Amino acid sequence: MQDLFNRVVLPRIEAKELLEVVEREGSASPRFGQPPKARSQMVSYWEVAGGKIGTKVAIAHRYILPDGSLGASGKPDPKSVKHEGQLYLLKR
Repeated sequence: MQDLFNRVVLPRIEAKELLEVVEREGSASPRFGQPPKARSQMVSYWEVAGGKIGTKVAIAHRYILPDGSLGASGKPDPKSVKHEGQLYLLKR
């Protein structure tokens, strides 16, 4: 799923083509190797057309470091991706 997200969704995020919505946020646990004051976020990404919010194309987890950069791998960790009408979900 990471490969699909990196190929299909990430370029659209970087081009600011998708609306980003922070769904949940809290302190990152130090047991996951994140520094003090890092934030843990679940983020959804939505298509926008004609000023209206459309389809949700992905949900991802990310760590935000105190300097504002992304922690861990430096990329969001996808939990779901919708591509060409197919919804891909990460199995738990």
